[in-house]
Amino acid sequence: RATYYYKIKGIKAIIPSLEVNAFSNKDKYIDYSIAPKVALQVTDLSKNPRYANVMAKDLQVVQYKTKDYDDKNNILVMELAFKEANWEDFHVKEAIKQGFDNASLDQIKAKEGSVFYYCVLPKTIQSLSFDYFSLSNKQFKTLSFSAIPTQDTTGIQSDLIPKNNFLVFSNVALLALCVFFLVLFFIFGRKLIFLGLGILCLGFVLYHLLFTQKSAV
Repeated sequence: RATYYYKIKGIKAIIPSLEVNAFSNKDKYIDYSIAPKVALQVTDLSKNPRYANVMAKDLQVVQYKTKDYDDKNNILVMELAFKEANWEDFHVKEAIKQGFDNASLDQIKAKEGSVFYYCVLPKTIQSLSFDYFSLSNKQFKTLSFSAIPTQDTTGIQSDLIPKNNFLVFSNVALLALCVFFLVLFFIFGRKLIFLGLGILCLGFVLYHLLFTQKSAV
């Protein structure tokens, strides 16, 4: 049994006649069969203005991310998971520029997998929505998501962690010195220099706790 896929680009289409010849292992002719041509009833899916030129048993947006491209445009990258789809024809009408990465194009004959698609969109577009035709349900399905740029705060948070750790250790050290100077104050006849040093250390701790935390917020 053989399965043939045809990409139809017009409303008038005919499956051409097929001739099949059968041979034995020694190339000895056995039999042949001819399948006559078949006229097809074609439905123009492009009448749907949201149609993204894709038919599939299943199509899903696995993940996506939008970033600033220039002053007027954003760039969107998304991963599409497909099953028996002509994903290479995927097209977003609002996009100024679009395409697939080279690794994705190597899967053009795959029946199932995932590919990475990118497009450049005007900043005025806050969300993206498109339809694909489901071969399983014989109807359009809609996929939609936000196209607003997202900021990656991971780097910022990682920069703050060492600074926060330094403040914690410095406060602990200052508190230890404060206690140490207070002990010396009582041991050595209540000399004011030890009391002053202890108060000074305590003042630094309070400064770190109050003013540094406020500036961070």
